[in-house]
Amino acid sequence: TFSYINFLLTFDRCYPDYQRIYQVWNSYDVEGFRGLSSMQWYPMGEAMAHEMPPVEAATVAKGMFRYNFYVGDEPYDVRFLAVDSSFFDVLDFGVVTGDPKQILTDPGQIMLSESMARRMFGDREPIGQVVRFKNETDKVVAGIFRDPPVNQHLGRFDAVVSVELIFNSYGHGWEGGDSWPVYVKLKPGARVGDIEPLWDDFYGRHGLDDAIATWNMRHLLIPVTESAMVNSERKQTCYMLAGLALLTLFVACLNYVLVSISTMVNRSKTVGMLRCNGAQKRDIFSIFCWETALLTAVSLVLTGLLIACFSDQIRSVTYYEVAELFAPGRIYVPLAVIVGAFMLAALIPASIFSAIPLHAAFRGVADNRRRWKQSLLFVQIASITLVFSFLTVTSLQYDKLRRGDRGYRPDNLIY
Repeated sequence: TFSYINFLLTFDRCYPDYQRIYQVWNSYDVEGFRGLSSMQWYPMGEAMAHEMPPVEAATVAKGMFRYNFYVGDEPYDVRFLAVDSSFFDVLDFGVVTGDPKQILTDPGQIMLSESMARRMFGDREPIGQVVRFKNETDKVVAGIFRDPPVNQHLGRFDAVVSVELIFNSYGHGWEGGDSWPVYVKLKPGARVGDIEPLWDDFYGRHGLDDAIATWNMRHLLIPVTESAMVNSERKQTCYMLAGLALLTLFVACLNYVLVSISTMVNRSKTVGMLRCNGAQKRDIFSIFCWETALLTAVSLVLTGLLIACFSDQIRSVTYYEVAELFAPGRIYVPLAVIVGAFMLAALIPASIFSAIPLHAAFRGVADNRRRWKQSLLFVQIASITLVFSFLTVTSLQYDKLRRGDRGYRPDNLIY
C-alpha cells in the first residue's frame, strides 16, 4: 500500500528540472458551470515562449492516439503522441538518437521508444527504416527516445509524431483551436507570479478578450507534478489509503507488543538467569531485538510470496505491474516502513525485558502492569473497530453503487 501511495504521489518527476515545468490550465465559470480545463489554443505555447520573458520553452502534446503501424505485413499496436518540435525541450524523456527539432517538423518522420524499436526491428538499426501508418502512409524512423516511466500523466506511449499529422482533425488557430494541452518551462529563478501580470496584454494581442470575458476565464500554471491530481480524487484516495494502512500497521505492531509483554511472567526467570551468568542489559536488549528481527524476516518472506502469487490481482486493482511499484528507485518506501514497524515492535518489549532485575531468577516478577496493558489493549480494539467500520461502510457504498436503483432498467442494455 505504501509503495502504491508513493507511486501515485511522485508522478511526473522524471524530467530534468521538473520543478520548473508547468502545465497551462484555465478556470472557467459560465452559467453555473465551473471547473478547470487543460485544453488551450494551439498557438498559445509558442506565443508564451516568444512573448513572456519568464518562459524558457513551451510545447503542445496531444494524445493518446492508438493505431496499427506496419513493418512489412506485420502490424504493431502503437500508442503515440502528436507533439511540436519543442517537446523534448520541456518534457525531456531522454533522446537516444536523432534531432527532435528537425524530426517533429516533418509529418513524414517518426520517433520511436527504445522498446518499440526493439519490437519492430530486433537487432537491426531502426534509423532509416520505414513503417506504414494504418497501412496507408509511409513514415521514416528518424529518432529514438528512452521509454517513458509509467508514473507520468501522459500515459504509456511508444512513439511521437509531428502535430501536423493531425491538423486536419483538430483546429490549430486562435479561433476554434482550443483542444491542446500546453506545457511551459520557466527560466531558472523565474516564478509563476511573474507570469500573472502578463496575461491581460497577452489576451489583447491575440484577440482573446471576448472569449475570456464570455467564459469568465482565468489562466493559471500548475506544476507538472500535480497535473495527474487536477480534476481527480487521487490525492484524497492516497490520504485515505495512507491512514488505513498506518492504522492497520499500528494495530499489528501493537498486537506483537502485547503478546510479548504477556509472556513477561514466564520469561522473567529466563532473563534473570541470563543476568546471573553475566549478561548485561544491552545483551538482553539485543536478544529481544534479534528475536523481532527474525520474525520480521519470516513475515517479509511470506509477504513476498503472497505478492508474487497475487500479482495479477494487484495489477487489476492498481493498473500497474508489481515490478513497477517496487522499482529500485522506489524501494526505499517499503524499506522505511519495515524499519519503522520493526523499531515500534522491537524497542518497547526489548526495553521492558532488559529492565528486569537480576533477582528475578529467584523471586520472579509480578504482573503489575495490568493498567498499562489494558490501556494498550483498549487502543488496539478501538483501532480495529475503526478499521472494520471503515471497510464495512466502504463495502456497503460500493454495493449500493453496483446494485442500487439507477433510474432505468439495465436489462439487455449494451454499451
